[in-house]
Amino acid sequence: AEAQPGRLEEALQQITSRIHIIQNCNYVVDICRDQLQAKIVGIGGIDIVDGKTTLVLGLVWQICKLYWAERVGVINEEKLLGWANERVPEEHRVKNFKDKSLRNCQFLLHLIDTIRPTS
Repeated sequence: AEAQPGRLEEALQQITSRIHIIQNCNYVVDICRDQLQAKIVGIGGIDIVDGKTTLVLGLVWQICKLYWAERVGVINEEKLLGWANERVPEEHRVKNFKDKSLRNCQFLLHLIDTIRPTS
């Protein structure tokens, strides 16, 4: 599924407060664990906000594994990032898994929005 402009933007606001950013990131973790049933262990919104690369990479990997489980098999980090960037609006794409823009979770929310079963 491709990103559809405006779908997620309607639900998101410009978030500048650290508390709201953490809540947004907690929402991503909750969706992954509860709705997508990803195996999420040891990560919370604060970890994403603080840019803990290993945990963010693990979360993105879990999201992609769910989507690719029946389609592709084994992938590397470069392919994973390319796949994820193809699915989110251009203004939310990231250069690598250390990209500071990952901290507000909008990239992850857009990615989830394109792969969840209702999309």
